[in-house]
Amino acid sequence: WPVMVAGSAGLSLSCLALAAADGMTEMERGGGIGLLLFLAAVVGTAFLPPMAAFWGLGAAVRSRRERVEAWEDHALTATVWAAVAEAHEERRRIA
Repeated sequence: WPVMVAGSAGLSLSCLALAAADGMTEMERGGGIGLLLFLAAVVGTAFLPPMAAFWGLGAAVRSRRERVEAWEDHALTATVWAAVAEAHEERRRIA
């Protein structure tokens, strides 16, 4: 879950870098560092829900994949065990 905050912060910082390059932080036009910090909080908060949605989607896909892998592993184990038991029974019958 820390990835959501880090991703949101990264997107927020890139948007703020564009705003600073545009001249939004110049003091003579009513901008400044206060506006930049306010925008950092607002933009960071705005980017947090989409990041949380992507994280939740990734977690759901990962849990489904792990469940399918466990089922396939169980099926393979049962098949191998049945083959070993059948081979053992055949050896016992021959001997």
